[in-house]
Amino acid sequence: MRSGLKSAILYISKDKFDLWGQSFSQVLSFVFPLDLVRDLEVINHEGLIISVQSFIERNKIPPLKIVIVLSDTICFEKEVPENGNPFEREDILNSFADMVPFDRVSRKILKIEGKQRIIGTNKILWDTIRESFTNQLFPYLISCQTLTPNMPELHLPRLKI
Repeated sequence: MRSGLKSAILYISKDKFDLWGQSFSQVLSFVFPLDLVRDLEVINHEGLIISVQSFIERNKIPPLKIVIVLSDTICFEKEVPENGNPFEREDILNSFADMVPFDRVSRKILKIEGKQRIIGTNKILWDTIRESFTNQLFPYLISCQTLTPNMPELHLPRLKI
């Protein structure tokens, strides 16, 4: 990892993403244009990539190590029994993908508040935003390390990285 590369948080919510970093004086927001993203569905993949890259260039954002945080407004979750019948557990995991209303679902099983939960979101939206930053030479995207189910809105300027 290159030393000196600063860190930032990219917080993706239902209709926008916010970017906050150590060297920023304020949170930078990108509202998803309705002709590119509607109801969390990417309508125009290439258009979204170009728009995000323009956002990066317009704000003169240098390469950063980015941690991506997903708002609970774009995640779906279901509790998964830790013990018990393995067939029932498998049925829950398989039915979860059908429950989430996207063609491609990114999902993880996490232990939250002492319970196992499966969390999912739109993989196409997630991948398109990530691709937009990596195309602009952001080499250190830490993908999907933090999901935020049942978490109040983040107050990004108060976070310390």
